[in-house]
Amino acid sequence: ITDITFDGLKIDSLSALINFDSGALSLDDINVNLYDGSISGSTKINFLDKNNFSIEQFQGRIRELNLNSLLKAFKKDAIKINGLLTGQIRVIPKQSSQSILGPDNNFDPIMFFNKYDVDISTEAKNFSFNNLKASNVDCDISISDNKIAITNFETVLYGGKIAAEADL
Repeated sequence: ITDITFDGLKIDSLSALINFDSGALSLDDINVNLYDGSISGSTKINFLDKNNFSIEQFQGRIRELNLNSLLKAFKKDAIKINGLLTGQIRVIPKQSSQSILGPDNNFDPIMFFNKYDVDISTEAKNFSFNNLKASNVDCDISISDNKIAITNFETVLYGGKIAAEADL
């Protein structure tokens, strides 16, 4: 499938091996090309409740997503972040059968992050933040219960190593 737009997110192409069995859709060998990079992995989506669907788990790999283009898609132009993001991503439901749809049956990102834990281990190459250039940035990001935890943050800025952790 090519040229998909979903809530402002532009996907250049999507491919997967698809199997539907007993109310569950399995997507294996997923490859999504977007923002000059890709996300690959596998997931299972449960459709047993016809009014709601849920992701049972997603595990995948992020390859060189263009951070600037991605942020522009979500209208976050005020923050100037550049770099190519590479890493691992894992999405796990806090409980089984948790819908990611809001009351109007549209995707609700707030509901998503309330019902799923997201763990990302990343490296951003050629990273800059509001024109402040750093070397590659490594960090782990966990999103759970409306909180973002950044751990193992490391970079080199103006010749000095910086390490940090933050809870947002």
